[in-house]
Amino acid sequence: MTDPNLTDTEAIAYHLDALLDAPASSMQPYIPSKAETHAIGDLTDDLVRRLSVAVQDNDGAALERLVADALRDTGVSIIKSAEKSQNGDARPDFGIWSDDLESSLGNPLLIELKMRINGAGDRTRLRKQVESYLRARRVEWGLVLYADGPPQLESVPPVVFLHVAELLSRLRNEGFAEIMSDLYGQAIRNA
Repeated sequence: MTDPNLTDTEAIAYHLDALLDAPASSMQPYIPSKAETHAIGDLTDDLVRRLSVAVQDNDGAALERLVADALRDTGVSIIKSAEKSQNGDARPDFGIWSDDLESSLGNPLLIELKMRINGAGDRTRLRKQVESYLRARRVEWGLVLYADGPPQLESVPPVVFLHVAELLSRLRNEGFAEIMSDLYGQAIRNA
């Protein structure tokens, strides 16, 4: 398709009339009547303590349990831990479903969980890994949660990076879907 000539007022008027005369779409985005995810307040205190211990002990299983607990506490309805593939295929650590995510990011949201990200090389490798999960499963967005590393990593669609400590801090006053919607918007602006 070629770029329209913005000085061709007849063509612009024709296309605008066609757009205005088009029948209304019968498809409506799903917007839940009540938010499913919510802030968890003081429950974050124990999760932050558990995060500190998991990082200190380099305990990936403890990190996975605390992230699953945080997601359940905030109201995410379905959290599926990835089982190891028999043929060795790489898989994300979690797949989550929430009605609150449906209209913005879609479902499921795939989550890759890492104990540590050491810099740009790790970020690039992880981004490619998560993009491969998304393509293989025809999913639109992925989230990389990491427990140790730079406080902020740039997120560019379709992969969002978030430090677990920041997630927990934000969950004190925000629901998970609200946080993801904000991160989604930031990633779009970075693109």
